[in-house]
Amino acid sequence: MTSFTVPPGVQRWLRGRGFFVDSSATAAIASSRNLTFVVKRRGGRALAKIAATPDDPWSSREQTMLRHLDGGTGSFATPVVVEGAPGRFIVSWFQGSTTYARRRAKPQLAIDDDARIGEALAHFHAAAGASKERVSGELIERLIWTTPEDYAGLGPASLSLWRLVQSHRSAQRRLTALLTLDRTMTALCHGDLRQANVFVHRGRVGFVDLELAGLGDPARDLGMWIAEDLGSYLVPRDPSEATTLPQLRARLSAFMGAWAREAAVLELPGQTGHRERAIAWAGEALLRRIYTVTFHAGAWGEPELHVTRSALGLLTQPRFWARHFLGAR
Repeated sequence: MTSFTVPPGVQRWLRGRGFFVDSSATAAIASSRNLTFVVKRRGGRALAKIAATPDDPWSSREQTMLRHLDGGTGSFATPVVVEGAPGRFIVSWFQGSTTYARRRAKPQLAIDDDARIGEALAHFHAAAGASKERVSGELIERLIWTTPEDYAGLGPASLSLWRLVQSHRSAQRRLTALLTLDRTMTALCHGDLRQANVFVHRGRVGFVDLELAGLGDPARDLGMWIAEDLGSYLVPRDPSEATTLPQLRARLSAFMGAWAREAAVLELPGQTGHRERAIAWAGEALLRRIYTVTFHAGAWGEPELHVTRSALGLLTQPRFWARHFLGAR
């Protein structure tokens, strides 16, 4: 549950558009970079996202992207902007369940879901005209080129992570290579492709939370999706996440195979070598996952060390781990 208050100015803005906050529903959703409220008016629910300032670049990016995509295509769905203003907007409510929820309620759905998501993601990547901005590479840059200000803001747990990564020269070179290549690629990347940001409803896939989206390497999204499953496989947070290696391979193969088939039809850029790059990006995504844990929870124990070492292995031996998790071509 999330505690929250609605700023008076936000309340007035919502009421002026006929909306009011659904407190119980809002308390049940996950927190995010923005203030996020479930709101209601005659005709149903919607989601309001309120940035800290009117000139917040992430809010502007997401509004622009959603307006261009206008609900998505026949292959994928995105929220529709119902009301918008600088730093705040309201989007249509998404039907269905997140992939995170579906996997825990009915694990047998995972393989079919992943195949649908892989196919839909290829079509999302093909919608490159929706953005002129680059996908964010902030954490990679900080891990490679750490400033004194960065170090000053790190706690003991995060410093332990930083030391381990920065002492691994092969991983540093691979992170630099990923970032360099990413800046030349032109697919539309989601940038935050977590299970909580992907919905499935009646066989259709919906993508939400596009504030980090932009142009880049499509393998970045593939890697983040792989990392979602790898993280649960390496260190399950509860019994519902426990996964065997055969189950993991089946899920990842369904996802990657569907993406590759559709990417070939769409003639997407970045197909060559996408498996190995996706595994390397999965390593980067796992490092981001551990950074979140070290920064917010201050944790640096055996689970964090295990995932970090695994991430460094993915970064430095992507061909081996691609064969291990995705099978031979």
